[in-house]
Amino acid sequence: MAQWDNEFNDIDFYGGEAFFIMDDSQDMIEVRYRDGMIIDVGLDSDNIYNITVLGSDDSEGTASPLCVVKFTEREKLHDKLQELIVRFREGIHEHDENESHTAELLDKYGLDFINVPAGEIRELLTEELKSPAEGSSEYIRLLCAYLFCAGGKEDAELIRKAKYTTNMDIGAMIDKEWLTSLENGGIADDETRSRDELIADIVMYYMDYEDRLQWD
Repeated sequence: MAQWDNEFNDIDFYGGEAFFIMDDSQDMIEVRYRDGMIIDVGLDSDNIYNITVLGSDDSEGTASPLCVVKFTEREKLHDKLQELIVRFREGIHEHDENESHTAELLDKYGLDFINVPAGEIRELLTEELKSPAEGSSEYIRLLCAYLFCAGGKEDAELIRKAKYTTNMDIGAMIDKEWLTSLENGGIADDETRSRDELIADIVMYYMDYEDRLQWD
């Protein structure tokens, strides 16, 4: 006999982890997300289904739900749950996916920015710029950082393309000093730090970034 939770097999949880507790009870389904959001499904003592969205798993989140949807028809449960997940997680999920891509890239190439294979980085950046994903600014920034450190003057054009021909969020993430430094041979001047200083700054940034990922 099929379990009751099989009816939710086609739900897109947008990166959340779903816990199926008991059919038609006060606690039925709990969907948890890395950022602390919880979507809770249950049946109250008046036989009314409740889907509650909590911004955090603490007393403050419980006291001030982001949304509570109530209905009596069991057949609406599947679609109502999917609607609320899309409403509250669609944009966040895209961000999480791009953060995952950034973490995977950092895990693959590490913090030895000078010795990464510049050719591979050029290919990845060129491909990403054909159709930048929503919320991909950190991923593109990391590719540009790798290319700045491992590449040469000829790579300034590709980094410039990433900074000035994509969206404003991506452009703001890419340091103009990287372009100037590539073009002037890495020499410090009144407006640009030396190449070594810029590389040290990049490494420090991504050491902190790795620490933040470990705490999330």
